[in-house]
Amino acid sequence: MTFSTRDIIDFANDNFGCAWESVAPVRVTEFDLGNGEVVRGTLGGEIALWFCRPDGRVFDVLPGLQSPALTLAAMREAARFYSETGASDESIWNDHQAKSGLRLPGPAPDPSTLPHRQVTALRQAFADPAGQALAQMSGSKVMLMTPAETITVVEPGGLPLYMPAIHAALSVPESRRTPDDWKSFVFEEVLG
Repeated sequence: MTFSTRDIIDFANDNFGCAWESVAPVRVTEFDLGNGEVVRGTLGGEIALWFCRPDGRVFDVLPGLQSPALTLAAMREAARFYSETGASDESIWNDHQAKSGLRLPGPAPDPSTLPHRQVTALRQAFADPAGQALAQMSGSKVMLMTPAETITVVEPGGLPLYMPAIHAALSVPESRRTPDDWKSFVFEEVLG
């Protein structure tokens, strides 16, 4: 739904060089609700939008699937930021320091101490595999299959939990520069 929205397609094509990469297979879990109804949801397949300079340096990240309105707002902010600053290293650090509340240069906080890790730990605490799957699907993508139609529900969430980790990581000089450098941090540490 998000990436089939005309406003997003047009803005992305007009303002960015777009690329897509699949990095892992998507795991699907089904719950039989009876009467021929099945809830099917993906347990993987999370995404990240990398906003990069022409040299490939990431200057912002939008983790996870978000609503069309939020995604478009993030894209507009990234285009504005690049237009006004050229996304120089110093402007990246200053912008993300301001957004994270960090005032002094230094190492980024330990990701395990940030709120999103507590939520991930809670989701992983379910002993029952079906309970784990349901916890993973909640706040994510769910598909309801009925005899008449398939309805996909996208329940974006978690951005207030994820963004402090992104801002903290982008607020200090470090070795992560390209999307490849960021994948492990975003998908394992931030999105869990």
